Amino acid sequence: MEGHVSAPDNEAIAKLAYQIWEERGRPPGSAEGDWYEAERQLQIQTGAMPRSPTGQTLGPRRTRTGARTKRRPSA
Repeated sequence: MEGHVSAPDNEAIAKLAYQIWEERGRPPGSAEGDWYEAERQLQIQTGAMPRSPTGQTLGPRRTRTGARTKRRPSA
């Protein structure tokens, strides 16, 4: 598909998540947060659209007036 940017693969996410974890001093219990941060960073680098928990590609958000806004990571 022309112009399609694929999401980062699990191996790339795992490598970056491990690097993030090491840089933060290897704290216990942070694997899930490190994974999501790595996934987010790789999506930004590759220009891939984020996916919902159900696997659907998420497009830009729109305000009530229909204006597009950038997605922000959830806290």
